[in-house]
Amino acid sequence: MNFHYKNNQFKILQLTDVHFTDDCADDKKTTLLMDRLIQMEKPDLIVLTGDFLTGEENVRYAATGLKPLTDSGIPWCFVFGNHDTEYGEKYAALTNELFTLPGCVQFKTASDIDGMSNYTLKLYDNNEKLSWVFFMMDSNAYNANPRVGGYDFIHFSQINWYRNKIHHYHSMNSEFGALAFFHIPLPEYNRVWERAVCYGEKNETVCCPEQNSGLFSSMVESGHMRGVFVGHDHINDYWGELFGIRLCYGRATGYNTYGKDNFLRGARIITLDNPNTYAFQTHIRLSDLSLVKQQKKHMPAFTGKEEYHI
Repeated sequence: MNFHYKNNQFKILQLTDVHFTDDCADDKKTTLLMDRLIQMEKPDLIVLTGDFLTGEENVRYAATGLKPLTDSGIPWCFVFGNHDTEYGEKYAALTNELFTLPGCVQFKTASDIDGMSNYTLKLYDNNEKLSWVFFMMDSNAYNANPRVGGYDFIHFSQINWYRNKIHHYHSMNSEFGALAFFHIPLPEYNRVWERAVCYGEKNETVCCPEQNSGLFSSMVESGHMRGVFVGHDHINDYWGELFGIRLCYGRATGYNTYGKDNFLRGARIITLDNPNTYAFQTHIRLSDLSLVKQQKKHMPAFTGKEEYHI
């Protein structure tokens, strides 16, 4: 689906780690919060970055869990997390159910690409010039290699797909920005915390893959990428810039999962407010509806000078 600016602005609401299970009391709190966030922010697009349906009856409760989205009349899309199909129906059944829900703007990707949620959405200016490309990517679940284990990585077929897409869009228009959305953070989320000024909080280990497939390197080399948005780690919400790309955590939304005292649920908002700058603004809206413009929370020990010993 193609989008256009409204009054030179386009707003994305990122919901992550909703963890809707069976419409229990905590799930009802979650859907109420989702509805309030949508009403407050009035986004142009809602993106679910994984782990949004995590029970044994994920297909049965899909419509209930996503009712705030489907009732809003706002286009929405999703990428899978590691828990969405871990206990319930597998990808094919869940995807088919999600595609039937009102407002879903996702579509199936080619069968030769790893993962079940790899696709792009495009934003055009009022002159029908490509302004932004949104890359939705499946970060998969668990690494099948017993020598590695842990969380999976974004596979080489997906990286090739990404590079080909960037090249294709560049051939159409050499000036555009790109944003990427997936669930599991890249290993570079550790590096940006260690080496750059970061804004927000880091309250748990970055649960990234042990195996680095090189996606971030492709983003740097291919150009155009401005920001990456993930979830997965419920009590991290920081962002920092590495080699010109802002690596951002969302704010966990769901109550039916772990959290931290005084770390309220919420959502991240991304605002694109100038079709010609390829820059974005971002902030967090909390469950009490307060607005958090994240302050500088971390200064790295790294000074910019390396020492080498031989």
